[in-house]
Amino acid sequence: MAAADFSIVPQRLNPDLTPDLEREVRFIRKWGYLIVDDAITAEQVESLRHAMDDAHSRDTVGWDGERNPGPYGSFFSRLLEEDDRFAFLLDNPPVLTRMKAILGNAVQLHSATGRIAQPGTPERYHQRVCKRKRRRPVES
Repeated sequence: MAAADFSIVPQRLNPDLTPDLEREVRFIRKWGYLIVDDAITAEQVESLRHAMDDAHSRDTVGWDGERNPGPYGSFFSRLLEEDDRFAFLLDNPPVLTRMKAILGNAVQLHSATGRIAQPGTPERYHQRVCKRKRRRPVES
């Protein structure tokens, strides 16, 4: 059996933080968000817009899973597979530096999704409501 390759595992799980990064970590822990100034350039924004337009023209799936846009626009569940122009977002230095400051060095991408919102529709960020049935207590 071959030996395991641990070369991708960071030697240190938590990076050394500058005073500015410490301030940003405190901010996100208090308020739940962080604005990263100059995270991407104007040229990168334009490239992403074209990539999203191209993905939209190839295959439109609505929020509700239908082929045509639903009331909240078009949803893309696999951005990285849609177009190589999204790939630079994987290791974007300004964002990744802050992610590591907040989460530690061992970060892993779970998913990369996108949505084209229809003009005039309200944004629906993290507004899913889970309804759980109450469990009855177990009687002994």
